[in-house]
Amino acid sequence: MWFLRFVSHWPRPLRYGLAMLMAFLLRWVLRYRVGVVKDNLALAFPGSHDSWRRRLVTRFYRTWAEMGMEVIRTLSMKVPRLEQRVRIEKNDAWHQLDQSRQSAMVITAHLVNYEWVGQAVSLSLQRKMVGVYKPIKSKLFNQLMLSVRQRFGNTPVPMAKAFPAMLRGKAERELYFFVADQRPQLSNAHEWVSFMGIETPFFTGPFKLAARLGIGIYYIDIEQQTRGRYCGRLVTLTEDASQMDEGTLTQLYVEALEANIRRQPELWLWTHKRWKFRRGGETSSANG
Repeated sequence: MWFLRFVSHWPRPLRYGLAMLMAFLLRWVLRYRVGVVKDNLALAFPGSHDSWRRRLVTRFYRTWAEMGMEVIRTLSMKVPRLEQRVRIEKNDAWHQLDQSRQSAMVITAHLVNYEWVGQAVSLSLQRKMVGVYKPIKSKLFNQLMLSVRQRFGNTPVPMAKAFPAMLRGKAERELYFFVADQRPQLSNAHEWVSFMGIETPFFTGPFKLAARLGIGIYYIDIEQQTRGRYCGRLVTLTEDASQMDEGTLTQLYVEALEANIRRQPELWLWTHKRWKFRRGGETSSANG
């Protein structure tokens, strides 16, 4: 970790220069999951031109390499700098949540830069955030992400302990932060929803937790305005999850996510095999 903390103090041009090198190595030398990225883009944008998808592949690797450097930068970042880099739009949903006396769930996806934007939402509302996460096998990477998520006073909680933590903090106006676009195992795929035109399984765990607590759910829409600068917008999915079924909540989440992806597709994590499973238990040949 000491080296990553050292890198976090590097000048911005040097950090992004290293990101460009990382992107080149991942895309052209190591070819890290390039086939998966191409297959996913072909599935999600079937009518697009090959040349458009090739350019998008290159933009994707560059954008995520830059996010890697931004995550490392968080280790030494101060609040004023984060607020310079991320603007939270104070729209109707933001004011609705700001005026609410209840805790709430804020939910997003693997979009660049969800780490910064999630933290900025918490700071803008002056609320403590509980970041629910799935532990990572790599001890170094797990330690890095925990350090990043604790940087501005928030509390990371593993998924297995999420409900007790949410129950304890319900009266404290806390924000419960979830990233909910992971591919579930088929045994845990409770809802199949049309996502990018493809029937796709989704976890419903976050929506079940919100319904049990009777709290609101807000999607964080993320826009990259320029390199290293972002805008976050809250979208109200429901003010009381207990009044809606989990299928409807999942559909609302997926619709918000898809609109976010279609606006800036390079921001989403295309390297994971999101469409490996199809309804009926079969495995997709493209993502197998």
